[in-house]
Amino acid sequence: MRKRNNATSCIPILLAQSLAAIALSIALPFPARARPPAADRVVLFTIDDARKLRLSNEEWNDISRSRALSAGPLIVIRSPQVVPGDVPTIETRTPANLVVLFEARNSPVDMSSLEVEAHKGFFSKSLTDLLRPYIHGDAIELSRVEIPAGKFMLVISIADQARDTTVMTYRLEVNGE
Repeated sequence: MRKRNNATSCIPILLAQSLAAIALSIALPFPARARPPAADRVVLFTIDDARKLRLSNEEWNDISRSRALSAGPLIVIRSPQVVPGDVPTIETRTPANLVVLFEARNSPVDMSSLEVEAHKGFFSKSLTDLLRPYIHGDAIELSRVEIPAGKFMLVISIADQARDTTVMTYRLEVNGE
């Protein structure tokens, strides 16, 4: 039986450790990202959609209020700022942070029932699938969402587990950067 030389048996281990150290020193200045930088940017709707959804001043003033008594969840917009009125107005710049809370009243909130749409006349665009990845518990939390400048109408609908539903209409006024 042949005896192994300890000096030569260590060479593969030392080589592997050296290669790992070199790879680590190259990788450290470039932190890993779970998503590419472009994926960090969320656009609420495209410029083309904005042209179709943007309201004229007359349409803006004609939005009817959606105040009906509801036993469904409360919709609380924490960010951006909401100006109360017959039709609450969300005022923001772009990009904006978006934080919307859904608070239970009589039964737990059913987040799978959430629907968010932008409307103008007969044209509407669902924003629900875009926002779904940013649902955390009973809230939507989204940083630096980009929204084209203009005046828009949003409708948010949410139900609880007892199927009581709240539907709220909001004006959304977005100023440029």
